[in-house]
Amino acid sequence: MAERHLLVEISGHGFGHLAQTAPVLNTLRQRLPGIRLTVRTAVPCAAVARRIKGAFSYIPMEVDPGLQMASAVHVRVKASHQAYCRYHADWNRNVEREAENISRLEADCLLTNVSYRSLAAAARAGLPCVAMSSLNWAEIYGHYCAGESGADQIHRQIRESYGRADCFLALCPGLPMSDFVNRVDIGPVAMTGRADAGAIRGRLGVAREQPLVLFALGGIPTPIDTTGWPAASRLCILTDIKNAHRIAGYYELQRIDMDFIDLLASCDAVITKPGYGTFTEAACNGTRVLYSRRSDWPETSYLSEWLEVNGTAQAISWDTLVTGAFLGPLGQLLSRPVTNPPKAGGIEAATAALRRIMRI
Repeated sequence: MAERHLLVEISGHGFGHLAQTAPVLNTLRQRLPGIRLTVRTAVPCAAVARRIKGAFSYIPMEVDPGLQMASAVHVRVKASHQAYCRYHADWNRNVEREAENISRLEADCLLTNVSYRSLAAAARAGLPCVAMSSLNWAEIYGHYCAGESGADQIHRQIRESYGRADCFLALCPGLPMSDFVNRVDIGPVAMTGRADAGAIRGRLGVAREQPLVLFALGGIPTPIDTTGWPAASRLCILTDIKNAHRIAGYYELQRIDMDFIDLLASCDAVITKPGYGTFTEAACNGTRVLYSRRSDWPETSYLSEWLEVNGTAQAISWDTLVTGAFLGPLGQLLSRPVTNPPKAGGIEAATAALRRIMRI
């Protein structure tokens, strides 16, 4: 069989879209060692290479507007709407131009998580195309920007583009997407890591009885003032928050030379915000989750409900997180036994769907 070429688009809105996509690509490559991958994304190439095993061609580009963020949890609504207006200006011509760009890449299929203009372009170019994600930008954009001028047309164009996909692989947990006629529900997608808590403790010189805690808010910069945070002397909290390492019990994340998934699997708990990648990976690796509530994010209730059943978790307020007042709830969480990790059954389902559509 001739070498097959898969064009992959990954949203640069945080690292969650990469976390969803990489396990599927790695499994697909195990089944088809000769497959060629081209990745278009705004996620830095080094971050992509840490997740995707083997060679791939990298094209740096922003594949969708995502959302404009003031922090990991605060959306800049007006700025986001303006970004969508720019992206949708002269829509038909840009779809046609994108169809020409895709054709020049000579791919056999497009997999996108979860850009949408490329789906309309791929359909125009006659290229099989698959969307895969726990969310879609039609619902996210509509949730925040429905009242803005011109939002109806933008929302319609996004929905129509998703409808062009041969199928939309809807990951669990995630938005229901009940009105997507091309939706195919599949299970969770998550990497499993190799735990090595001893290596972390040895590198930092901390005692075996000190719990390891990862403080990770995803790939969106979030300035946090740690002035006044209390010491956590009985813990080892790994974080890249500026100046946190000056507080007893906090250590610079950069000191640990370990892949993120192995680091997550090595820790007793992770402090984070609601997000598909961290929630599913923590649950599947048997890592406890202390997470901030985020009532405005449409996915939150679906992610949290799944985590409460499939993981070991506790919710706190955003203020509790950013003021460093989370040590009490964290101690309660660490005293709880870990739930049996669930299986990431969506990986095989997504791989099989791609092979069917690519006819390989």
